[in-house]
Amino acid sequence: MSRSAQVRSLDALHRMAAAVRVFAEDSSVALEDLRMDLHRILQWIEYDQKDYWTQELRRAEQALTEARLNLERARMLRFGDSQPSCYVEKKALEAAQRRIEAARRKLEAVKRWGRLMEHEATECRSAVAPLAHWVQTDAPRAVALLRRLSGALESYVGLETTEQSEQSDQPEQPGQPADNAPPAPAEQKAEGDKTEESKATEQES
Repeated sequence: MSRSAQVRSLDALHRMAAAVRVFAEDSSVALEDLRMDLHRILQWIEYDQKDYWTQELRRAEQALTEARLNLERARMLRFGDSQPSCYVEKKALEAAQRRIEAARRKLEAVKRWGRLMEHEATECRSAVAPLAHWVQTDAPRAVALLRRLSGALESYVGLETTEQSEQSDQPEQPGQPADNAPPAPAEQKAEGDKTEESKATEQES
């Protein structure tokens, strides 16, 4: 015996398809933002900071060279037999040395952080790769499947409604008397004969 499906809401599949589509769009935007953020961070470390501290190291080396020349010139300047202290030039040379050491440390840190961030960016891309694949491939398929299911259910409900309407409009089949239909003439005659026989029997007794 066939049983009809209990279809309670056709809008549920429409709402689910819309929810999947919205989630896929939001996920796509989030993935693109993440990609751009990773790109900007790597660009800032590997190019902006590396270029800055490379140039700073060159400037520090030039400042060190200049400080050494100034110290040599100051030592050659003598007033009589007194040896010049060259205090200012020595302090400038020490500052230039500290500057070049700081630039070298910064440049090494930039290289170290660049390698670390490249590794972390690769790990991050691998972690979100399944979601990116779902957004690009599975989500459109899921939306298309839900739409096909919704269309099939709509067709099924329309067909079932049509069949029920046709069954309710069908006339009664001939040969099947209604419960309240009057008796046939032959049945009326038989009942009359039985009534007359009963009356005759009563009179004889």
